Amino acid sequence: VTGASLAIFLAALIVLGVAVAAAMSRGRWTVPAALAGVLAADLLAGVAAPAALIGAGVLGLQATLAGWLMRHAQDADLLQLDTAPRLRRFALVAAPAAALLGVVAVLLAQWGMDAASALPLSRPQLAAAVGRFVADAAGILVIAPVLLCWLARPQGAWRERRRLVALPLLAVVVLLLPGVD
Repeated sequence: VTGASLAIFLAALIVLGVAVAAAMSRGRWTVPAALAGVLAADLLAGVAAPAALIGAGVLGLQATLAGWLMRHAQDADLLQLDTAPRLRRFALVAAPAAALLGVVAVLLAQWGMDAASALPLSRPQLAAAVGRFVADAAGILVIAPVLLCWLARPQGAWRERRRLVALPLLAVVVLLLPGVD
């Protein structure tokens, strides 16, 4: 992993977590702004237009799915993430579903561009798919709760979590970065 690819990898994790937190806390109407930002950043960074469009589209699908899974449930206070069932829905349903959607969308896009890479997956493709799933799920599980400490409503309930949730998660990220590098 080079320094440039690590920077792109970490930026993608952060952007996915931010988009999911926005979609969860403020609704699907935040997703177009995230898509526009990701697309503009990719194009300015020199990413080819088709790849930039695919990347922005996949991020949009992931954020929309996670937001929908967390906003459309029978539990009106699900976004508080303050009980074990609420946390389980976030950690074991919404994050893995969005991460799996990202893997499937990227594989479908690759297969569309290169019909020779159809099933079965080669070992490198399988490793990349598993890596993408883990990275996307981790990005959602770590970054989204940090952002929810500032975005989620009611503000009072989340304000005290900034110290209890946001700071420890940020510390974990900072400690793990040298290992990823």
